[in-house]
Amino acid sequence: MALELVRILSQWAGVIAFLALFGCFLAATAAVELSRAMVDTADEAFRLARRMALLGGACVLLAGLTSTLYWWGVGVASAAAALGMATGLGLATAAFAVAARKLCRTF
Repeated sequence: MALELVRILSQWAGVIAFLALFGCFLAATAAVELSRAMVDTADEAFRLARRMALLGGACVLLAGLTSTLYWWGVGVASAAAALGMATGLGLATAAFAVAARKLCRTF
């Protein structure tokens, strides 16, 4: 039962990451078009694009961690592979945290 919840969480995180990517592209496109028209709402569209990028990045990290945990729990992935993925995701999370901090300063 617990592994089933991890699998579902991984799948939903992947879906949310894809939707956030799509929303980020839409918001960035709207922001570029609004800035060309010199409308004051362009800043809000850029802010929305940054937030969607942060949401998508966090969901990608969550999906990677939970899918690795699931396949390790099922027995498909070895302990060495799971440890390697966890280390890589830890480094990616640290880089994401630095990038997110820089993006959050612009909000």
